[in-house]
Amino acid sequence: MSYFVAFSAEVVTGVKRIPDFSASGVRGGATCKRGRPSKGMSSAVRLAYEHTKRNRKFQTSWKAGRTWLQHNDEKMWCCYCASHYNTVGNVGQFSTAFIQGTSTLKLSVIKTHECSDLHYRCEAAALSKVTPPEKRALVKSVMKIDESNTQDMLNRFITAFKIAKLGQPYSSFHGDLVLLERCGKLANITARYSSDKACAQFVRYIASDLIASLAADIKNSGFYSILCDGSTDIAALEEEIVYVRYLKNNEAKTSFICVSNVEKPDADHIFEHLCSSIKSELQVDDLSGLVAFVADGASVNFGVRNGVYRKFLDFLPETVGIHCMAHRFELSLKDSSKTSKLVPLVSDLLQSVYKFYKYSSVQKASLRKTCEESLPKHKFLSPVNVNGTRWISHRSCALNTLVKMWQPIVVQTTQIIEGVGSKRAETFGKATKIRKELTLLKVVLAVHVLKEIFDLFMYISLALQQPSYIMACVQSKIKSSLKRLQLFDVRGKLNIAVDTLGINLEERSFLGETLTLDRGQTVESTINTVVKDLSGFLSSSSAAIQERFGDVLRQDDNVCRLAQVFQVKGWPEDKEDLADFGQHEIEAMALHFTTTLENRGYNPSLCIVEWDEFKSAASNLQLRYKTASTLTILSRVLNAQQMALPDICALAKIMLVLPVSTADPERGFSVMKRVKTDWRARLTSKSLSNLMSVKLCSYTIQDYNPEGAYTLWLKDGKRIVGGLKYKRKRNAHPKPVAADLDSELSDSSSSSVGDGTESHSDTET
Repeated sequence: MSYFVAFSAEVVTGVKRIPDFSASGVRGGATCKRGRPSKGMSSAVRLAYEHTKRNRKFQTSWKAGRTWLQHNDEKMWCCYCASHYNTVGNVGQFSTAFIQGTSTLKLSVIKTHECSDLHYRCEAAALSKVTPPEKRALVKSVMKIDESNTQDMLNRFITAFKIAKLGQPYSSFHGDLVLLERCGKLANITARYSSDKACAQFVRYIASDLIASLAADIKNSGFYSILCDGSTDIAALEEEIVYVRYLKNNEAKTSFICVSNVEKPDADHIFEHLCSSIKSELQVDDLSGLVAFVADGASVNFGVRNGVYRKFLDFLPETVGIHCMAHRFELSLKDSSKTSKLVPLVSDLLQSVYKFYKYSSVQKASLRKTCEESLPKHKFLSPVNVNGTRWISHRSCALNTLVKMWQPIVVQTTQIIEGVGSKRAETFGKATKIRKELTLLKVVLAVHVLKEIFDLFMYISLALQQPSYIMACVQSKIKSSLKRLQLFDVRGKLNIAVDTLGINLEERSFLGETLTLDRGQTVESTINTVVKDLSGFLSSSSAAIQERFGDVLRQDDNVCRLAQVFQVKGWPEDKEDLADFGQHEIEAMALHFTTTLENRGYNPSLCIVEWDEFKSAASNLQLRYKTASTLTILSRVLNAQQMALPDICALAKIMLVLPVSTADPERGFSVMKRVKTDWRARLTSKSLSNLMSVKLCSYTIQDYNPEGAYTLWLKDGKRIVGGLKYKRKRNAHPKPVAADLDSELSDSSSSSVGDGTESHSDTET
């Protein structure tokens, strides 16, 4: 009753009074067991409690074993929960006390929070950032695997590497494991992870490890160039292959990145494919380190208005577009062949001989028998396809084979004409045509001279196809080649061939066979015709080479020509001339790559200042190592002077990563055709890329270390190793914990996590 009287007086008078709750039996004055007013009381009751409550203080002893507990004069809080509550998922409605701080300074409150699920998760997130890797739950669970079981898994990875390296099908993986098991090398290795799907999975992680290592090397290199080419695979899909040229230990390297199917082989799709490949495979956020784009001369690549290179220029104006030097050389010879009559005649003859024996096993066996029985001094050589590729080496090899097999082919075709062997009219006609052309005097003379000409061309082409060839050496190589072509004496070579081979021009005989002439021609006129035709072919070849390589030979500020300043072998020997050498070229190159150098932290204006010291260091090395190549000298200068002369060394690195040709992508397509055959035509682009990454890597089966790929495999997904299944610990709450993948719990003695068992994050182990 007193409660209601007091309340009425407070309302009427407006004066707040403190009611007396000391009387027993008053329901409104009920308190909780600890003396605190219950949650349903009025503000007056709470005010009375605040006047009578005991002042509590934080006890320093509470922090023993609780490094996470922080306090001040008014409240205490958990530093783990305050820092990581927003990264561990659902916090809960009544779990924010130790995040914002609580003024209830009691040990029981601390213990309650210490056992809460929120504290477990926040503590795991905090400790994962400071706990050494070897003490984390994931790594310790891996360390607990029996050593023999780990070795078994490593052997599986080595076997998968061997499958991909040798181009074997995934289905042979199980057979190789069975062989190891039967030989006693491994026990129970086929119990699990022995299927073709497991092999494909292992190859995927091996390729990922190789690409990750490549990405780290490119990041350390700073500058890189992209090489690409397109081709159709066995499944009639357009595949675009991508290579990258970079520096590793200041030596130029060219490595495979990926091969992917493009929806349409136009400039837009190819450009999008190249950018996505660089960013996804190499983990490059931007293309600021890109120096050059290299491809063949197709219009889709170097179209003036809408080519791939034009799109790179719109994105990175300093990008250098390089038309493959080896392709240029091939195209120049193709242009010059149109001015000659003998060169196409000999090419058609070589192709006819190749097809005659290629598509008839009977004729090839007869030719072999002729070499073994009738002409035992002649070793049998199978005729070569002159149109195998556009590379000159095929044509040179075909000419050398024809020179060595000329007599056996003439003898065997003569036997067919005389009625020995095949009686088919088609075979008779082909043999007659081949023998008639082979016994022409002009063909015999032209074949032997063309053999030497194409040997010279092949030497130049192979030099331009070398992966280690650098742009600084192209100009000297082309100039020396042009000089050799100008000094080539066709008539002198023809006279030497006649004397060496024993060709009797008076009797028109060679190796016992009678040589024929064209109608109305004499021996002298035939010789003059051959000399005039082949001399014109050499002259047109020189003109075509000068036209195709104009950006390298002309005296302008093209980057390909400016790069020749780093050709150490061509520097002046006189010190006074060397002091003024290359000033303009270095200034022009530094001006062109200003943005690229500045993005990497270099000062382009200091390149010309450091150029004299760079020349001095390179000249001293050249005098010490006279037989060393330009690439070797530049690599040694970079290793020794890149700290003292960083800016000019950065410019030299840019020159070293400028590719010369797309020979590596061409070789990559040869590998692709060996991997994706008719029997494996359903291989996806990703699987094909993984297999090619392994097949094209520099590791052999003997020196490959699978630990990196095994670690990636072990961290990704559910794994069963040695009979133990490592997986993530399911959360007991309805909603899953959205913890960071790297937040792994520590089981160190200083922390109490859960019930003492090892707890894992969402990463399946």
